[in-house]
Amino acid sequence: MERLQSTGPSAKISQEGELPCILVYSSKAHVEYINPILDLVTEYLNQNKFKVILLKDEARCISVYSEEFLQAAKDCVLGVVILDGFRPNVLFEFGVLVGLKKPIILLKDKKAKINIKTLYGNIDSKNCKTVTGLTQAHFEDLVNPTINSGSFNQFSDLSPNIPEYDHNASKSEPEHITNLLCSNISKIRTEIEKEGEKLLREIAPESMSGSYLERYHEYVARLSSLPFDSRLEDKDVDAISNDFKNLERDSKINMPSKVHSLIASLYNSLA
Repeated sequence: MERLQSTGPSAKISQEGELPCILVYSSKAHVEYINPILDLVTEYLNQNKFKVILLKDEARCISVYSEEFLQAAKDCVLGVVILDGFRPNVLFEFGVLVGLKKPIILLKDKKAKINIKTLYGNIDSKNCKTVTGLTQAHFEDLVNPTINSGSFNQFSDLSPNIPEYDHNASKSEPEHITNLLCSNISKIRTEIEKEGEKLLREIAPESMSGSYLERYHEYVARLSSLPFDSRLEDKDVDAISNDFKNLERDSKINMPSKVHSLIASLYNSLA
């Protein structure tokens, strides 16, 4: 069974101190050009303070996979879904993110197709007729339809909102996938900040209450906005770090490790 994989050297679902982002996609078996696209997306997101969680489109043990995926989905601040291939697991994972009301960026190549042949698994001359109802010759002649977000009805009212990239575009062109990511993250920046703030609020120390809890909520609201501040300076991170240190001193309660590690990641990005 393939497990949830992080982009780090270990296979943990996430790492503390960065903004967890789920990347949903179809594997190379279904979309031949996907690997270079994943490299570009992962590099861009890492440079913009996100920790990328890769979800591969392969058969999984549902009982274990569902638990791990749902936890990762609950803990993320953003979902990036690449629709190319239109695989069942990709659509399932997209639906879960929608159900959790997570900020989502949908993307597809302008010539993306629904890979219908790979839906049948391994087909050969012996099982083709039984599995597909077609002779192998007719099966080989099947043409994968294009995912046309303007005329297909798979997405209903979402169809006008799917940015289309070109996997052959250069970085100077608007249709390059990193340029689309940049513009779309900017559009939903406020949603991502609120999601990050919500997650930090949820891990507030249980013993904290009253004015200390109010201060904690105020500080996490500021902290969750800093990763997206293009004018971020050392003094800004110093200020929020000192605020949390003072809160620890006054309340005599240790702050969650995720608070400290997120602050550390901001220093790291500035360095």
